[in-house]
Amino acid sequence: SVVLMAIYELPVFAGEPDQVVEYPELGWKVRIMWNSRGEYWSLHIYDSQDRPLVEGLKLVADWSIARQFEYRLNEKYRLLCVDVQGGGDKPGFDDLGVRYKLMLEY
Repeated sequence: SVVLMAIYELPVFAGEPDQVVEYPELGWKVRIMWNSRGEYWSLHIYDSQDRPLVEGLKLVADWSIARQFEYRLNEKYRLLCVDVQGGGDKPGFDDLGVRYKLMLEY
């Protein structure tokens, strides 16, 4: 049998400190927030009733963001923060959506 995978880029924007993307087909709401004190992006995932599925995940380049929580999200989905320049640094405030892309793989 053949397994087909699709990759979808989450629409996020550089310099926007608090962003929400809804996925009604998955029953998710994804919130991305900038932590100015720690200088990092965090990700929060809620269900369709705004109940938290995963909260406070720090975005790290080139790693499955919610790997340890995939069982809560449905194991066929993976969230990734991809450094399109390949440097592997952490995404800065103006990097998200430009140098660093958030991808949903399913």
